[in-house]
Amino acid sequence: LVQNVIPNVVRVHADQATFWDFGSAWYGNYVDQQVVNTMMAQGLKKLTNQSSLQAAWSRIMPGYLPGQKIAVKINLNNASKDDIDLSIDALPQTAIALVKTLCEDYGVAQQDIMIYDALRPMPGRFYTPVAAAFPLVGLYDNGGGYAPQRAGFTHMDSSLKLTFTQPNLAAERWLTDLLFQAAYVINMPVLKKHGFLPVTLGFKNHFGSTDKLGTLGTDDDLHTYINPNNPPLYDSAQIPLVDINANPNIHGKTVLTIGDGLFGSRAVGAAPERWATFGGKSPNSLLFSRDVVAVDCVMVDLLRA
Repeated sequence: LVQNVIPNVVRVHADQATFWDFGSAWYGNYVDQQVVNTMMAQGLKKLTNQSSLQAAWSRIMPGYLPGQKIAVKINLNNASKDDIDLSIDALPQTAIALVKTLCEDYGVAQQDIMIYDALRPMPGRFYTPVAAAFPLVGLYDNGGGYAPQRAGFTHMDSSLKLTFTQPNLAAERWLTDLLFQAAYVINMPVLKKHGFLPVTLGFKNHFGSTDKLGTLGTDDDLHTYINPNNPPLYDSAQIPLVDINANPNIHGKTVLTIGDGLFGSRAVGAAPERWATFGGKSPNSLLFSRDVVAVDCVMVDLLRA
């Protein structure tokens, strides 16, 4: 009976996943792709209590039909087109490991996968290795990076329009068209704190799926209402992150959250650093859940520790 229990959150750890010296070279060059591939496979099978990856994906995406689109939301919050800094962002190796198992183990066509950050440019150091490994995968950004396609906001369906419980959020806001086109959504946040906000994990990752964050000044900026240190404007009953994630194109389609904890940082634009929790190394972890609240809670615990 115990063996049939499916856990809410799984963390897979491998010391050999990264080997960066925390120096001046880009940390993304010091990730072992084969180790990350193995971690991805282990996490998916453990999460679903399945012995094969085909069976794992069948449980994660029940009813999947060839030709259905899968949107993968990554976090490129600190990126620029020709990015050379050390600020933490999505890693190509994690995306490659995900696409590899979707395509090779479950038979998803490359062109049915859409990897995106709708508000940021995709840097060459993410685009180039992913496109080289899987040249037919759809790569989307805000139009300012190397991604060949733009994550549009054409209001193609009324379900993409966001509705907020906070009355001060008066500007009309929409989610990217990709979320309507997708039958399934996979959320891939990065393990990091924020700055004036506590964390930027799975829930906040969909700020990068939204067309406007701030528009009419302080009182109509989404960030204003997710900062618990900002009373009285912050109200736990009117948090826009909840409204965004409750949209049917996110809530009704998100089948998996994968927290990228190969590295981790203490601020939104900070570089990865050593963790005492992991013996002075990087976290070297991937976290898996079908419950974004549960996995965000675990990542918060890791960041607090």
